[in-house]
Amino acid sequence: MNDGPFETINISLPSQLLVFLRAAAAREDRTISGQVRHLIAQAARLAPPPSPPPRKALEHVQHTREGIADGKARLAALEQSRAEILQRHRRSLQEPAPAADDLRLRELIGEIDWLKSAITMAERFVGDAR
Repeated sequence: MNDGPFETINISLPSQLLVFLRAAAAREDRTISGQVRHLIAQAARLAPPPSPPPRKALEHVQHTREGIADGKARLAALEQSRAEILQRHRRSLQEPAPAADDLRLRELIGEIDWLKSAITMAERFVGDAR
């Protein structure tokens, strides 16, 4: 877990913790600083992975003609964003795509699919399916 040169930190411990730390270091044949690094590395390995960021709330499509038109305009904008990202991917076949583009592309695909189904439901509700 050594990612480069060490940085120095100073910590203050109550005497009971320092006695515990010295004893644990002696048992495991480590220096006190080595024992602290070991304990921190062990805690880092056992820590749960970070939770993903909350997903963006998708805007509802109103079940009105105006709501459907608004939803279709949003859909066109999302599809345009998707096309721009795909165009950048095609232009740079020799270079890997930025991770942010890949993440955004996945989000866009999900949003586009959701919005298409929401528009379809709104059209059925209004009786305006074409």
